[in-house]
Amino acid sequence: MRCAAPSVTEPGMRRLIVVLTLAFAACDDGAGIGDPPVFDAALPDARRGVADAATDGADAAAEVDGAVPDAGLPCPPGGYVPLEAARVVDAGDAPRHGPRAVFTGDAWGVAWLAEVPGGPGEVRFRRYDGEGRPAGEAVAIGRARGPFFEVLATGAGYVVVWSSAQVPGAGGVQGLRVQRLTPEGVASGAPVDVPQTFDVDRLAAGWAPQAGGMVVFTRGQGGAGGLFAVALEPDGQPGRIVTLFEGAARSPAVAYGDGAWGVAWLDPASSRPSDILFQRINDFGEPAFGPPTREIEAGAQIGVDLAFGGDQFGIAWSAGGRLRLTLVDADGRFTATPDVPGPADGARVTDVAWLTGGDLDAVFGVAWQDDLRSIAGLSGVNRVGEARLGPVALATPEGARPDALSIAGNVTRLGAFRTLDPMPRATGFSPAAHVEFTRLGRCR
Repeated sequence: MRCAAPSVTEPGMRRLIVVLTLAFAACDDGAGIGDPPVFDAALPDARRGVADAATDGADAAAEVDGAVPDAGLPCPPGGYVPLEAARVVDAGDAPRHGPRAVFTGDAWGVAWLAEVPGGPGEVRFRRYDGEGRPAGEAVAIGRARGPFFEVLATGAGYVVVWSSAQVPGAGGVQGLRVQRLTPEGVASGAPVDVPQTFDVDRLAAGWAPQAGGMVVFTRGQGGAGGLFAVALEPDGQPGRIVTLFEGAARSPAVAYGDGAWGVAWLDPASSRPSDILFQRINDFGEPAFGPPTREIEAGAQIGVDLAFGGDQFGIAWSAGGRLRLTLVDADGRFTATPDVPGPADGARVTDVAWLTGGDLDAVFGVAWQDDLRSIAGLSGVNRVGEARLGPVALATPEGARPDALSIAGNVTRLGAFRTLDPMPRATGFSPAAHVEFTRLGRCR
């Protein structure tokens, strides 16, 4: 059976609305997973490109332990809905890529790549409080070669790692750079360079309490030069670069858990591109726990993301437009690869995070993007591979295109950040593109 939602293209539905008028959309109880339930997240009108602040009533609704009052509203599987109107969080120059976010327990740190005149884009950072309100000014981190950056919470502030660019006529450094920020989101000291990383292609980074950070990266065009790791001291100083994989490697991902770092990546040279590989490394970036584990004939597409929770790692990926999650135990063994609830086709993973807290089951929250339908959403799978959240898709104004949904938080207070372009082009973002923030919470 399939039930239909009111159209979000009608003029009345495209105005900003508060959470108590959220529209419940399609459901499918037949074989397989059809279109996910869609909730109007009170997105801004596509022609205006701005959003008003949420009403006091919506904020009041969000104060009940991060929950939406019952009020007779339909509640999707897993019980997640937007709590308020989406907010534009990048009011400056248009972004050139989706944001990355991290949650500290009472605030979010967000980094994005802004388009600036005269050369490469610029990585920027801003802190937002537990209600999603700006807490301080945006900080210019540095020029970047492309959308290759990470933001990390250290317990003593934040760290941004990015692939720096040389600016024509202004010099600069090409290679990995590390910038520390205070708990208030202010730059602390000068950026630190990682030597001999001028040929970095893609990167991922993580941080472990009392242990410092880890950056994994590929070299050469398309990762043809292999996969490498470099540890970071708590002050951001790099250790020595360690080779992890000498063959071509794509889409590196890293997370810390149970006394070791987990690294995942794609092997495009496999017989059915691409196999997924997973390797545990120590605090120095060394593969001290045996050879990597391989998900044979995975046929993974686009990329992978990695998180740790429930005493195991979760590798989120997609193949054939379907979402998957490979569970890996603390010894690096693949234990299961369940399907993740989501669109029947056209979906790709954009982020994964372990969501804890509250009275709901903890889950690996998987953020995804459906390029066929121009929507982005969230699903969740628990530690034994059972679907326990969603899928819930955030509504998108007619003609607009979302990109790179990033999630951070817990099951009662989850922040979702994405780029939205109301006037998408065939390539690149339009000047009207902006970064949006939506708080998600459980419903009853």
